[in-house]
Amino acid sequence: MVSDMFSGTWFAMCVSIGIIVGLLICIIIIKFTNKDGKSKTQYDEMQELERGKAYKYAFWTMCGVAAFIGCLTLFEIKIPFDMFTLFLMVILSGTVVQASYCIMKDAYIGLNTNKVKTGIALVVIGIINLINVILFIVKGKFFVDGMFNLSFCNLLCGLAMLFIGVMFVIKNVVSKKEDSVDEES
Repeated sequence: MVSDMFSGTWFAMCVSIGIIVGLLICIIIIKFTNKDGKSKTQYDEMQELERGKAYKYAFWTMCGVAAFIGCLTLFEIKIPFDMFTLFLMVILSGTVVQASYCIMKDAYIGLNTNKVKTGIALVVIGIINLINVILFIVKGKFFVDGMFNLSFCNLLCGLAMLFIGVMFVIKNVVSKKEDSVDEES
């Protein structure tokens, strides 16, 4: 049965390995996008202050989403997601808020970060996740036994990365236009 494929110790171990591999890929991407090849991004004082505010807003967003999901559970409202996906929704809500705020306040890109490589990485990660979703849909394994399975996490991650990537590109286009107007005056 298809739902058996998404349960049990073997599956949990595979998901855990996937998370570890994903974190390692994140480190590699950070090294790739940083101009100096280091895995630590450097920020100035203004960026550090804005990033602190962004983390605060992200934290409260995560609390709100978790409380909302908790209320749905308390009222026994059936939601078609497994617990892992619900946790990921909480995490991604905070991630999108943190990244969005930082992008708008010019605190997303560090002093040693290549903007073009970062934008490309965000879009590529989003597309890879969405391709995986399409494969699950084609195989008929996206929604099984009245539940979205783990592939829904790929949809959430893909949409979050594309949203952050598009926001990043828009901010850079607006900043370039503002810089060209300032140079003309």
